[in-house]
Amino acid sequence: MPDDGSPPPGAAATVVLPFPPGLRREAVPELCARLDELLRADAEAAVILDTTPVGRPDAVVVEAIARLVLVARRHHRLVQVHAPPRVWELLALTGLAPLVGRLTPAAAPTSTQQAQDVPGRR
Repeated sequence: MPDDGSPPPGAAATVVLPFPPGLRREAVPELCARLDELLRADAEAAVILDTTPVGRPDAVVVEAIARLVLVARRHHRLVQVHAPPRVWELLALTGLAPLVGRLTPAAAPTSTQQAQDVPGRR
């Protein structure tokens, strides 16, 4: 098993898409394009959305999750979300919680392929 952080041979990679703190609505299309690009590059990668950097979750975070789930589904991928309880409350309130897998803190993302430099910071 390689010790450079890459997955073992034959193991599927994981795309971890971290949300920037202070995510703005204008940045959501860029997040979607970035995920689309990452999924086109790796036909087998699993998808984890990491919303933990978001300070105070709001409707923009929920919208971003919904749109990113659509992008992932176009690539026939399921999505897992690593999020604080408040995000899960909002997802449940909007009916989106059943559409995504929930990561526990113990299963926090340790990315083999992490998206970097995501725009949308305040």
